[in-house]
Amino acid sequence: MQNFTEANRITIDTYQQIAPVYADTHTIAVRSALWQERLQRFVAVLRSSLAYQVNPLLPVLDIGCGHGRDSLLLAQIGFNVIAADLSTSMLNEAHKRNHGQPGSERITYRCLDMYKLDLPDDACAGLWVSASFLHIPKHDNLLVLKELVRVLVPAGLIMILVKESDSGDDERYEVHQESGKIRFFARYRGSELWALLEQVGLQVDEITTAIDERFSDRRRWLGALATKG
Repeated sequence: MQNFTEANRITIDTYQQIAPVYADTHTIAVRSALWQERLQRFVAVLRSSLAYQVNPLLPVLDIGCGHGRDSLLLAQIGFNVIAADLSTSMLNEAHKRNHGQPGSERITYRCLDMYKLDLPDDACAGLWVSASFLHIPKHDNLLVLKELVRVLVPAGLIMILVKESDSGDDERYEVHQESGKIRFFARYRGSELWALLEQVGLQVDEITTAIDERFSDRRRWLGALATKG
């Protein structure tokens, strides 16, 4: 059995190399219905949350922002956004692609590691964690979740999107089709993700399951919405 001790390094090395290709193949035009619906849900609940009502200037942290697609949309909606990624190549793509776009002035770009975020406690009204937490090996998932919760203000909101368990191993390397490079993925069952979020003191509001119909294998995703107590 693999222990995936090199999973983080291998995955970041891959993103360093594939950033332009990844950005080209993950544009607004090819977004999934799941992603669009979960973003809209996150925005609606965050706007009505006590955390945002008390201080609407608190930022949303888009952790694992990649090429900045979601960061720009959140900024255009009206949120202040911290677009954070550990891959400097991805952050460069985000800078380049978002520069001069309406709302981009609301975005601050940071090279941050989910294991140890260089942010104070209670710094963010919301956390958008789309297809980034799934790169964390399960032996580290509680450690990372606790760090995410630390920077979230009380009554703040978190949305996490991960791949659902399938017939294969829940932890494995997968090949990026366009480049042939490998990335690590951890997959979850809904009940497993729910219990994990509760372990770090989050109140789980909902977990939804949806099929990503962009792909022929009809891969399934989980979208978890939770609140910090």
